[in-house]
Amino acid sequence: MIAAMPATAYGRWGRMVEDPSPEEIAEILAELDGPEDDEHPDVWIDHDSGWSLSAFSSGLLIWEKPEPAPEECPFHMKDVPRALIERLFLALAADDLETMHKQPWSPGYG
Repeated sequence: MIAAMPATAYGRWGRMVEDPSPEEIAEILAELDGPEDDEHPDVWIDHDSGWSLSAFSSGLLIWEKPEPAPEECPFHMKDVPRALIERLFLALAADDLETMHKQPWSPGYG
């Protein structure tokens, strides 16, 4: 039996997918190719641990824990290729926090 993935993915216009499959993650990321929308500029995936990864059409990624411990802060990477964005969404969906924390994040929201 395959264990459920501890994540929920969110699209730009209200789509929510619990335990997203690779195909569902690809569909949600494809929403970034749609028309620009200042009110809904990103898609994101939340991990059950409280960590969240947001992606923007510009290639900006934001890795944060909304209620962080004092040593944790939001992190970002700019101009991230879509293939890496998808790989990181898949890693988070697969409960691979180690891969997420090993990325070359910069402090802040970018």
